[in-house]
Amino acid sequence: MSSLKEIDIINIFKRNFSTLPHILIGIKSQTGINEDCGVIDLGLDDQVLVITTDLISKKRHAPFLMSYKQMGMKAITVNVSDLAAMGARPLGLVMSLGFPEKIYEQEIDELGQGMEIKAKKYDTCVFGGDVNRTDDLIIAGTAIGITNKRHLMTRHGAKVGDLVAVTGNIGLAASGFTILQENNEKLIKKFPNSVKAALEPDAKIKFSLDIAKTSKITAIGDITDGLAWELHKIGTASNVGIEIEEKSIPIHVESLEINNLLKNDLHYSIFHVGEDFELVFTLKEENLDDILRIAKDHGEKISIIGKTQEPSKGVTLRNKNNEIKNLQRKGWDQFTSTI
Repeated sequence: MSSLKEIDIINIFKRNFSTLPHILIGIKSQTGINEDCGVIDLGLDDQVLVITTDLISKKRHAPFLMSYKQMGMKAITVNVSDLAAMGARPLGLVMSLGFPEKIYEQEIDELGQGMEIKAKKYDTCVFGGDVNRTDDLIIAGTAIGITNKRHLMTRHGAKVGDLVAVTGNIGLAASGFTILQENNEKLIKKFPNSVKAALEPDAKIKFSLDIAKTSKITAIGDITDGLAWELHKIGTASNVGIEIEEKSIPIHVESLEINNLLKNDLHYSIFHVGEDFELVFTLKEENLDDILRIAKDHGEKISIIGKTQEPSKGVTLRNKNNEIKNLQRKGWDQFTSTI
């Protein structure tokens, strides 16, 4: 088991599972393994169900200082973020919870409060689930969304020459996790934006729903597993290469300060750590103004960080010295990575 990666385990199940005609995107479909949600054709006016599931555990995914309320909040966000990346409106969630023997009523109550805070923010609700006894606190959520086929966004529509854009700042959550691991109260107080990005991320659901309605996004994904990993996913799914301009990547001043103070590898934090609940997407240059107008309405910052290129060129980074280097396909892996 120790040598298996996340993709290896997925492929084991892929060869064991079958599919049905109404499953448009799933583990057995050509594009499904590159998507974070399954898609079911309802056979009703081009409406499709979009379904995702995500699991977090206290020991594995909760950094120092993350409260039970924040764990509940994140459990909702990680699921809704996947729906956001596909342009689906969340109808509701079911949550399966595993509780260790030593957990108190107040902690469970805080967990529920956190879930409700984020569910309301995303205009959805938790409407059911299951509870059980486990060795660690485990929260497994399943989010159900709906959209029109015309508005469904995936990773497999990019064409050579498309612009590559991101929302927000990249690497902020990674910086937050770094100083939380250091357990340095001075740094935690000094860098509140980084800490908040790590402990209380937000899904871009409302912005995502509006850009989905334009049908002008050619490929999209969230950056929770790392920017480099997501770029490779889009490149593979769309059969394109991607060139990123290092100088164009939006980096928060806190990330720069933290990496300088702790002498961390900024490149690694930006491209390979993940936990940024931002979106990376591709679009035609002539459609940029329309997307920027929507972003302005939502208070979202959009940065153009590169272009798609011929698939033979792969995923590359043009650094500040104008040198082109391959961008490694590294990111968060549930079986090899650590917070």
